[in-house]
Amino acid sequence: MTLARFSKLSRGLTRAHRLIEKTCFERYAMQRLDADGTDYELRVPHRSREVLEEAIYALLDDMYRVADANQCVLEASIHEPASGAYWS
Repeated sequence: MTLARFSKLSRGLTRAHRLIEKTCFERYAMQRLDADGTDYELRVPHRSREVLEEAIYALLDDMYRVADANQCVLEASIHEPASGAYWS
């Protein structure tokens, strides 16, 4: 995940980062993998591939909404190591 301000006058970067961690990641047993807060490990419970994909797309949508509401640009991708799948 990479989060940046729309412009140098935007003031919501820290707030957006904190809200993404709290409202988006905490429900998935978030583990921060680096000090910068760019890499995370999440555990998304699912019964089927379709349920997993719906949860991931909802998560990404929530993340982009938080970033936009705080005048930030977000670049995010999710990788599932077991299958090699990527979502962004």
